[in-house]
Amino acid sequence: VTVSSGGSVLVSGGGALLGQTTSSGGTEIIFSGGTDSRGAVKAGGTAVVSSGGLLVGEAINSGGNLALLSGAVLSGAVTVSSGGTLWLSAGASASGASLRAGSIETLLSGASTGGALADGVRLVVSSGATAAAALVSGTITEIVSSGGYAISGVLASGGTETLLSGATAVGDTVGNGAQLAVSAGGTASAATLLAGGALSVLSGGTALSVTVGNGATLGVVAGAIVSGTRVGGGGSELVSGGVATGGALLSGGSATLVAGGSVLGLVVSQGAVLGVTSGTVASSTVVDGMELSLIHISEPTRQAEI
Repeated sequence: VTVSSGGSVLVSGGGALLGQTTSSGGTEIIFSGGTDSRGAVKAGGTAVVSSGGLLVGEAINSGGNLALLSGAVLSGAVTVSSGGTLWLSAGASASGASLRAGSIETLLSGASTGGALADGVRLVVSSGATAAAALVSGTITEIVSSGGYAISGVLASGGTETLLSGATAVGDTVGNGAQLAVSAGGTASAATLLAGGALSVLSGGTALSVTVGNGATLGVVAGAIVSGTRVGGGGSELVSGGVATGGALLSGGSATLVAGGSVLGLVVSQGAVLGVTSGTVASSTVVDGMELSLIHISEPTRQAEI
């Protein structure tokens, strides 16, 4: 059976499809007790599996869509190929699905996922959805949309997470070779940057209570705001036109202000380095117990080691 533009197939309890092909504009819906076995969803086609519906050995090709509702059941290596999309509704599970490199997993409102993701998968966290303790590594990309949440994620070598406007990430750990980017309107809170990890706060983005460890880097561009950052030994912070408030620069840590960047209320410990370049401002800075009300350098770069 082939279903294409405008066509639809509804499979109710006791009904079964075998070798079904659903292509551009076609839709198949598997209700409770219905079964679809060893079919294919091609570009523009959509398969929807409701609670109690069973999908067996289905192939979701590039441009195809598979939507799982709460209680849907997958069996027999359901495969989502590069360019295909798996949509998870509230209460749905991706268990039994094999997502290949280049495929997309989209969490809809109320849905959640966690654990390791297949290499090369793009995870999209929509409004009201949550990625909890997700392991993002290799060529995996996680995009958190407005109203979406990422909680206690682990970004490992090559993994990237991007927070769009209205998105929130809490407690992420960013490891070697991984990248967390906060776009305008996004917020990253309580992130920990390990050696080789990087956090970029873009214009309009916000980062709160970030810990920058040895060999990690925090970049703050014009229009971005960070607050309560702790830069440890071997860690570095570059404030390029952005604003950093509060926080601490611990022994062996470094912070550099460039291109109009500013810090307010920074505590600089002995053995730390604060670089203040032309046109930048360090205000209400406490340097090894001594408060400096204002440092405003309009000359070539000056750097002080305490």
